Amino acid sequence: MYISRINTIEKEVADVYALHQWIWQGFGGKDMDQKRNFLFRVETFARKRAVILIQSLEKPRWEGVFPIEDVEMKSYEPAFEKDRSYQFMIHASASFTKPRGPNKKSIRLPLKPGQYENWFAKQGESKGFKPLAVVRAHDISVKSRKKKKMNISGQIMSGVLRVEDPEIFLPAYRDGIGRARGFGFGMLSLIKV
Repeated sequence: MYISRINTIEKEVADVYALHQWIWQGFGGKDMDQKRNFLFRVETFARKRAVILIQSLEKPRWEGVFPIEDVEMKSYEPAFEKDRSYQFMIHASASFTKPRGPNKKSIRLPLKPGQYENWFAKQGESKGFKPLAVVRAHDISVKSRKKKKMNISGQIMSGVLRVEDPEIFLPAYRDGIGRARGFGFGMLSLIKV
């Protein structure tokens, strides 16, 4: 796997759909048959600075996509130990399906802010980890100028989790957790405790 860190300014990452398309260029552009094999997250800082973190299965080619002096990249092979604890951070987006009655299509609604901790615990049950402490930092919302109806909301969460089944956890780590993974959500960053 590869992790890329791109230093940029907030204005360049304001439209999540455009950013998503921009990142695809590092993987040869989007082919309709090609499956997305990267996750990304945008972190903003003071003085309108921003960092794009991109986790990918294949080595990206950032030449001609981002100024090369703004790019840091390294390869790594994730390995997790049973019962090992990690500090985590994730921009999470989740939803639930609400039935609308007989013969009507159900609608998908975003979770309310207080529901994310339970949602994350349930994700852990099926994905080989257990949250030990969860802190909800704040709400997050991403939009697109190109796709007017695109407005994705979620939560920035951090805390400590314990890996209970490394074989089940690895695909969740690699593929992301929750929805909107192609638009800056779902990437789990970990540091050993």
